[in-house]
Amino acid sequence: MSQPPIIAGEFYLPPTEVTPILFVGGYINGAELALANPLDIRAVLNVSTEQPYAKRPGVNYCEVPFDDGRSVPEQAFNRCMEFLMFQYETGLKTLVHCAAGVSRSPCVAAAFLHVSDQMPFDAALNHIEWRRPTIRPHPDILTSVRKLLKIWPYGPEGLEATSHS
Repeated sequence: MSQPPIIAGEFYLPPTEVTPILFVGGYINGAELALANPLDIRAVLNVSTEQPYAKRPGVNYCEVPFDDGRSVPEQAFNRCMEFLMFQYETGLKTLVHCAAGVSRSPCVAAAFLHVSDQMPFDAALNHIEWRRPTIRPHPDILTSVRKLLKIWPYGPEGLEATSHS
């Protein structure tokens, strides 16, 4: 990105563009929208369990917290897909974020790309990793998302077979 971060720090990573209207990031990327919105993000899906932050007027927010390192609850997964599909269909730039932007949010974004027929789940996860090399989805998150998408094999070994890392 050519624009400097709004909130800088040693571990700062800006939102990663997955598609022209889908971004993946961490908690700080959601929180910084209250200060400035240089990417013109119009919707935010927060899947972190962190404390709430100030919201930016004119941005659609959806909070679907679930724990990292555990299976994604089916109801939470379905809510995420519904929110993302609505934003996609209306063409709004959307940020999906968790705490660090390395496990939950990349998996949810990849699942959405699969559900919306933009690309298969494994290809989507590989694409996100190519754009954001810091991703490291927790095996239990991967397994649960693969089960919810009905992709065999359910375990992370399915990703390892296709991953370029």
